Amino acid sequence: MGSDVTIGIRTAEGEALAALSYSHVYGRILIEADFVTPKEEEFRKLVEEYRDDKSYGPRPLAPFGSGITFADFKTRTIFDAQSIAYFPAFTMDTIIRALFEAPSRFDVYVPHFASAMEFLPRPPGDFRIREIVEREFERASDQAGLWKSVGVETVPGTLSNWNDGKAEVVATATVPRGDFAALMLDLPGWTVRHCNPRDKGKVRGFYEDFSASITLGPEDIAAWEEFISEL
Repeated sequence: MGSDVTIGIRTAEGEALAALSYSHVYGRILIEADFVTPKEEEFRKLVEEYRDDKSYGPRPLAPFGSGITFADFKTRTIFDAQSIAYFPAFTMDTIIRALFEAPSRFDVYVPHFASAMEFLPRPPGDFRIREIVEREFERASDQAGLWKSVGVETVPGTLSNWNDGKAEVVATATVPRGDFAALMLDLPGWTVRHCNPRDKGKVRGFYEDFSASITLGPEDIAAWEEFISEL
């Protein structure tokens, strides 16, 4: 199941805007926006796409649904309080999509992968949800070194689409095959402020930090207070 979430940006010049989006946005953000260089216009384009979409639209600078992910390019701070995805991180699905659709963008991030969120093994017949633990690994300069550090094998992959019942190869890539939830990024020059969006006390402190950095109007403040009151 997916969920609504706010994504927002403050540009280096100080303009702030936000939009309602959906959980699938986390499969797009790092593929479509470069937080290493960084190129704020790419992330802004994504935010504006959701603002222009009648199914989502503009929102106050505040969390909705499952929370908020807000990138402040003025102070290089990411405010992340949402319960949808690890961020900033690439899940296995996002990695494979990036290797087919935007391999050069994935290469930009390779030296900045710092740890893996891994599933702990369960004995046969134990079908409980597996616990996830974080494991640091040696940074790598290229994809081959990354997969070696993570400790996963790679296999040939083919991306196809169907035309009149026939598969047409769109792209080929070497993709990982392993058992991890996500590869976490350590973004150079960025501070990432995380918060559990279901902990009322922590969200209140997160809101105070956010409002101390980002100028909020009455509508923004009211939306924050409503979100917190419903926790």
